[in-house]
Amino acid sequence: MNERILEWQLLEEKKLATRLQCFQCTEPWPTTPGGRRLPQHPRRWEWDAQRHVKNLNQLMRPGDRVLIGVDTSTGVAVDAAVVHLRFLVDGAKLVAKIEVGAVAMSHRGPDPPYLGDEIMDVAVAEARAAMHQQDCTVGLLAGFIHVDNKASMRMAARNGWEPQDAPTEAGYVRWARRLN
Repeated sequence: MNERILEWQLLEEKKLATRLQCFQCTEPWPTTPGGRRLPQHPRRWEWDAQRHVKNLNQLMRPGDRVLIGVDTSTGVAVDAAVVHLRFLVDGAKLVAKIEVGAVAMSHRGPDPPYLGDEIMDVAVAEARAAMHQQDCTVGLLAGFIHVDNKASMRMAARNGWEPQDAPTEAGYVRWARRLN
């Protein structure tokens, strides 16, 4: 994989999220030879992430942080990665939930460096900044990963996350990482 340079941009207004409606982090939904949509996507978790990213203009709430990793290595800016964080403060404890972390299909590769790891670094930095801003002494990053999403589970484990619960009925497992 070529060395990519990402510039992380904060998406501050919901209306600006419309730029992500073309973001593609999964293959198109499969269809029959006649064009009829098949009942299941082979990577449902990717489809769920893509739907979330494309609908951020409706899903963002006040206080959320959405960052877009823009690849500037070729001279043409390309949205390569997205992370959406939501924060919950309970006294001195801050929970930063990753609502979605997605890497564009155009920016995936079999070899390091992985953009998923960079998403994790950005999430940690944002959560620590929120802890400082909210004067919290305890921090936790949390998110859900589908049981069939082996790449994301490896990425989470590489970055100090651990599974917390049994899978939900939809097949998602809550993962978390304490912030020091």
